[in-house]
Amino acid sequence: MRKIKSSLVTAMLLASISGSVLATEVGQFYGAVDVGMSTLNGFCDAAAAAAGVTSCDDSDIGFRGAVGYQVIPNLAVEAGYGSYGTATATGGGFTLEGEGASFQISAVGSYPVADAFSVIGKLGLAMSTFKAIANFGGASTSAKENDTDVVWGVGVLYNINQSVGLRAQWETIMNDDAIDLLSVGVIFN
Repeated sequence: MRKIKSSLVTAMLLASISGSVLATEVGQFYGAVDVGMSTLNGFCDAAAAAAGVTSCDDSDIGFRGAVGYQVIPNLAVEAGYGSYGTATATGGGFTLEGEGASFQISAVGSYPVADAFSVIGKLGLAMSTFKAIANFGGASTSAKENDTDVVWGVGVLYNINQSVGLRAQWETIMNDDAIDLLSVGVIFN
């Protein structure tokens, strides 16, 4: 159970942005929305410990929304919420599902490498929740776990204009296992 939760926490890591060209003015706020593929690392290993597992899928669509504040030209502070979808294992008349979500607070740095392109990196904390739901023969039980973990990520940003940018990023939430999120998104002022 702890390994499943750890995996969920890791997916939150990457989804952050700082728009170095997009948010050029210190004191400027921005918003961001990201969507991509999340992986709950360790979920299938934990599920395999249950007898009779015939199939397991630890990946799903994940999304993240965030707001940020440009502190200095290449550094922003960002707060966001992410949901990492549902991992599912089945077999022997049972179904096990794992769901994860987190709130993050991160420092996001950017470094311009070309006129409209920047590389970005983030480091922060993720306050994560993992929920496991087991169904067997019509009966159901669930467990919930909360944790605080380190989140970090890297990516690239392309500024379309002064108000809109596109980004691609990978992030991970560090725990016993990791939650990974590979996403694309939009940032706007």
